Amino acid sequence: MLIKLRLLTRCMVAQNYTRKQVKRPDEFITLTQRAWVWVSEHTTRVLAMLGGTALIVAAAWSWNYFTLGRAERSTALLSKALEVDEAAVLPAGGAQETAAGSAPRFKTDSERLTAAETAYGQAFDEGHGRQLRAMALLMRAGVRYQRGRYQEALTDYEAFLRDADQETTRLFGAAATEGLMYCYEARRQWPEALRAAARLPREGDARFAALYHEGRLLLGKGDRRGAEERLRQVVTGAKSRSLVERASQALAALRDAA
Repeated sequence: MLIKLRLLTRCMVAQNYTRKQVKRPDEFITLTQRAWVWVSEHTTRVLAMLGGTALIVAAAWSWNYFTLGRAERSTALLSKALEVDEAAVLPAGGAQETAAGSAPRFKTDSERLTAAETAYGQAFDEGHGRQLRAMALLMRAGVRYQRGRYQEALTDYEAFLRDADQETTRLFGAAATEGLMYCYEARRQWPEALRAAARLPREGDARFAALYHEGRLLLGKGDRRGAEERLRQVVTGAKSRSLVERASQALAALRDAA
């Protein structure tokens, strides 16, 4: 699902906008917003996924950014980091570059993630421009989460929410907040995870995705009553079939454990 989301977003951009079509900053902002609208329309599916949302949304945004002909070094660094992050894992080959300028191929997923974290760190440390550096930070946080380095991921997510410009925060603040929630959950810090979940979007059907997360977290905390209350709201009110199915499965598990 996450890979499909990335591919669909890229296809949408490639089909509707070319470098010749997108020349002015105001047109770039429009492109970014349209990409985000597409993701927002699928928010119940995105928010219901267990991890990786911040990384994928950030990747889609950054792909738009560096394909618009902005060839500064900062953009090139972030482009390279994305290529590493999306590189193929070929067990027989090991880490290698098949041709000059091509993305490396890795022997293991762990090897790929380690290289991606380093590349995003370089884009953040050596890059210029508040937006680009913020996105590098957000994407590195997602990689660190995948590597199980939850405290470092938390630090990056918090820094993004603290330092990103208003527009970037508006577009990707929810993704960073969700990342915080997953990190706290992985560390079994239930009160902190619930506080992060309480800050997730509540507009439209996104409300039920947030309620689903709250139900999961309350269940982990041991609050069966609170978990059941929120999960039932999802089952009776959500339009997303996958979200309803997840909530129904959680309720069934609650009944079986009673």
